[in-house]
Amino acid sequence: MQDQWRVKPNLTITAGVRYYLYSPPWETNGLQVRPTPSFGEWFELRRASMLKGIPSYDLPRISFDLAGPANGKPGFFAKDFNNWSPRVSVAWSPRRFLRPLFGDGRTVFRFGYGLVYDRIGHALATTFDQAGSFGLTTSLTTVWGTITEANAPRFTGVFDVPRVARDGSEFQRPAPPGGFPQTPPFGLFAITTSIDDTLRTPYAHMFNLFIGRELPKNFSVEVGYVGRRGRKLLTRRDLAMPMNLVDPKSGMDYFTAAQMLVRLIEANTPVSAVPRIPYWENLFPTAGARAGGGLTSTQAIYQVFRENAPDYITALYEIDLFCNPACFGATRDNPAGKPFAFWNDQYSSLAGQSTIGFSEYHALQLLVRKRFSAGTQFDFNYTLSKSLDLTSGTERGGSFGSFFSGGYTDFIINSWSPRLQYSFSDFDVRHQVNANWIVELPFGRGKPLGGNVPGWANQIIGGWQTTGLLRWTSGFPLNIINCRSCWATNWNLQGNAELKEGVTRYPTGETNRSYKFPDGKVRPAAFRNPADVLKMLRFQRPGEAGFRNRIRGDGYFSIDFGLMKAFPITETHRLQFRWEVFNLTNSVRFDTGVCWRTRTSRPHSGDTKVRSRGRASCSSRCGTNSEPVRWFGRQRALPRKAAGRLFSREGCESYGDADHEQGIEDKPEIAKSPIRRGYSVPPLNRGRASHLLPEIEIWPPERLRRHALRRMPQADPIAHDDSDQTSESIPP
Repeated sequence: MQDQWRVKPNLTITAGVRYYLYSPPWETNGLQVRPTPSFGEWFELRRASMLKGIPSYDLPRISFDLAGPANGKPGFFAKDFNNWSPRVSVAWSPRRFLRPLFGDGRTVFRFGYGLVYDRIGHALATTFDQAGSFGLTTSLTTVWGTITEANAPRFTGVFDVPRVARDGSEFQRPAPPGGFPQTPPFGLFAITTSIDDTLRTPYAHMFNLFIGRELPKNFSVEVGYVGRRGRKLLTRRDLAMPMNLVDPKSGMDYFTAAQMLVRLIEANTPVSAVPRIPYWENLFPTAGARAGGGLTSTQAIYQVFRENAPDYITALYEIDLFCNPACFGATRDNPAGKPFAFWNDQYSSLAGQSTIGFSEYHALQLLVRKRFSAGTQFDFNYTLSKSLDLTSGTERGGSFGSFFSGGYTDFIINSWSPRLQYSFSDFDVRHQVNANWIVELPFGRGKPLGGNVPGWANQIIGGWQTTGLLRWTSGFPLNIINCRSCWATNWNLQGNAELKEGVTRYPTGETNRSYKFPDGKVRPAAFRNPADVLKMLRFQRPGEAGFRNRIRGDGYFSIDFGLMKAFPITETHRLQFRWEVFNLTNSVRFDTGVCWRTRTSRPHSGDTKVRSRGRASCSSRCGTNSEPVRWFGRQRALPRKAAGRLFSREGCESYGDADHEQGIEDKPEIAKSPIRRGYSVPPLNRGRASHLLPEIEIWPPERLRRHALRRMPQADPIAHDDSDQTSESIPP
């Protein structure tokens, strides 16, 4: 509904309202499921429980049942009946008001406001149907940690699907039984996707105010403000993120207690000098006794964190799943405690899009225009803008993000504190200039030069004109990933690096096109001196997400030019010759959206990895400072490595196209080391998803000695006793 009111000849008001009612998509044959309890409600229940110190194993388990209108049940999410969309605009051209400034009817003021809604659901339903509908479309995957080179089954036939390893252990879970409801089994610990059925319709407030002034000689100028405030925007987050459990007695949460340990690790504090921290002493009272050596519970936990640094979430994984040195809730009768207090046993990482996002966009726009006259026409536009949001991803994309600009920007790393990532948008550009023009050359009949030449001469020098397009922008955002193989806060995504204490400015992105890498080769780098940038950064601590989109890379610059000549044939026909050049100046700008810049996986070693893709050459580091490996050309994602495969510092492995170069031919070695007394140690590779780029893990020898390749027990980890164990000799 809309109406226009012309208050005066020079004042017009237009107003209206729309109503949107979008129905969630559903499967017409009833082949549709939804979780119980609701994933959105389940997430909020986990939040409320962790603040009270209630462990994850006391919360309801997830199951799936048939859903959708075809089954007479609710759909993927509820309809949103409150989508009213008002619009209003005002146009005023002042008459006899400050005439020397505004002229008489030559100035116009325009204002507009609208509330608009997005239509969502189709991509979400498709993703959930293909990957998250347990019991309806279930992927049978090998349980991580069960297969190594030693016990992996061998090929026996094209149609044979092995379920038993060479040592007789079952590594392939059976298909779920038919019928509903279906419940993911205990200990599945899956990395998968889901759908948040508490979605609301995203909306945005849009408003603008412009002043336009007509000038002499067919010139005009406009200046204005444009704003957009997005609310309830789709945002990717981990619905099964480990709980930030609070100790009711001390009031301290896990992230605070873990960061206290990490600061001690960064200061190289010896175990004997680690003071008691109430959180660890209260929630893990038997940890010190189980570790032995007269350690306090805090010191025993500190050892686990230090051994895994900076992969701190793996330390929590060992503590919470394998009771190393003890699990949550230990008592005198049960000194080991009970696993899965922080984690959900069904899901280790559950990607979902929730309508929790918000954004802000503000821009100043300037337009100078000349209408075609005297053989010339042009437009010149300048925009000064700023865009902020939590994430900038679209509904249709990867479950764990679909954009990567050197670090993570499209997924909430800490689901419990999403505002940590509120920063500049992926598409934020501070300055932008656009221009286009048409200019007739002043030669030939009717022109200033050669206006009276004969016809044959006019065919040569007359009818020429030039056209052009110009675009220039300031830099696009660039990020630095936390580490190649360490996860501090989120189980599946590493997050980004943090600034060191005392550093008050973010690194300056400035492409160095002739940077000499340690292998002696010269290639482009994202920074003038990457080594100086590395000195400004530190690893992420538990609970942190790293800084997002604070560095600027290259912007965009291009001039397209055209030259054309028209040959008149008849009064109504002419033949035109056109010559066009794109990127006239042959300017090169490197795309930050395909850039890779990461700290080393070796704790506190200062090694650097630099990778860029697209027009820049591809490069990566593998091994130590003195043992680089490079490859070039297009990159392909690595296949997932077999669980338990460890890479020694003497060699590494890469996959890719035929034009790749590899500097080291040594094959990966299998680590053989005794298992820690009384505890089953998890393998290094946990089946995490690879994202866009090849995955290479380099671990220092001291960490390799602390890990062994062991099959993950299928029984409850609490069943392990404290008897001495040693690893079996693993054949090559």
